[in-house]
Order: sequence, then structure tokens, then C-alpha cells
Amino acid sequence: MKIFKNAITLFPVVTMILGQLIGFMAFNDIYAQRFKDLVIYTDISIILLLLFLFITKVMKKKNKIIYFIFIPLIAGFAIFSMWSYSNNPLNMEPFPTIHISTPDAKNPGIKLVTFETYVVNKSKKTVEAKFYFTKEDGTENWYPYYDIIPDLHVTEVYHLEPEKVEHISSEVIVKTDDHRLITSHFTDADVKYEVIK
Repeated sequence: MKIFKNAITLFPVVTMILGQLIGFMAFNDIYAQRFKDLVIYTDISIILLLLFLFITKVMKKKNKIIYFIFIPLIAGFAIFSMWSYSNNPLNMEPFPTIHISTPDAKNPGIKLVTFETYVVNKSKKTVEAKFYFTKEDGTENWYPYYDIIPDLHVTEVYHLEPEKVEHISSEVIVKTDDHRLITSHFTDADVKYEVIK
């Protein structure tokens, strides 16, 4: 069981190093999106580790069953997080933008809503994908033009070349009863993608 003790001792160190890596990459718009799943799975691994340590301390004795359950779970989540990271073909910037404008001042009830983000195809082959833009919950309480933005916007299919930064921009015309001349940027949006082939 000394091996398990050493592994448990080293796990916080590995987690700290991984946290440093995540923190560094999170400031890079190109790579930030693909680390979200990695952060989630790492947090789950830490929670399992703390639960493991709590149970072993409360029991005040070593139980092989506990080791055989929690060690594989912690290792499994770490491996799955890295698999998810490597199996994700696209990197998206973490903060997509939705622009709202009034293209014709004589017809202010017509709004132009533009959905924008940047994406990198990190695979070695071309990828075709479409993107799903949604609004984050809670923003309806403070954003004055919330109702103008569609709840869901699905883009056309984009042909993404390998290892290139692509600008995704999709427009939609919205007819509203809001006659204000609007020029606004909404950054509390979320975007997901679906690979077609």
C-alpha cells in the first residue's frame, strides 16, 4: 500500500502543475475552449480524492476495497479528460459575440443580428461543422435587448481547413416592435458545434 500512499502524495502536485498549464492556456483565445472539459474532469478527480481521504480517515483503518474503488475512479477520470481533450477536433474562442444593429434608420423595427466566433480545426483533415448559438441564463434580467436575440441560432455548414483559424460569422434579420436605433454587443453567449463529417 506504500505505492498508493506515494501516488496520493504526488496527486496534488500533479494537479497543481496541470492547473498551471490550464491557467496559462486559458489566456490564449485559440486554446481556451478545449480545456473546459479538462477542468471539469480534473475537479471531479479532486473531489473523488478528497472523498477517498475522508472515508479512510473516518474508518481509521486501511480497507483494500476502498483503494480498489477510488484509485481506479480517479485514474479513470484523469484518462477520460485527456481522451476528451485529444478527441475534440475544434477549438473555439471562449467568448463568442452577438452583435445587434439597426441597418435602416427609416425602418427601425428591422434588426440585424450577427453571431460571431473564431474556431481552429486542430485535426489534420478538413472538417465540416455547424454551430449553435444560445444565450446564457440570467442575462434576460439585465440585457435590454435580450428579446431581440433568437433563443437558438444554427449556422450554415462551414468547411474548416486543417490547422487554420476561421472566422465564423452568421447573420439573421429579426423583425421586432423595438424601434430604438440599436448598436450593441452581447458577450454572454454560448456556442457549441456539431461535426457533420
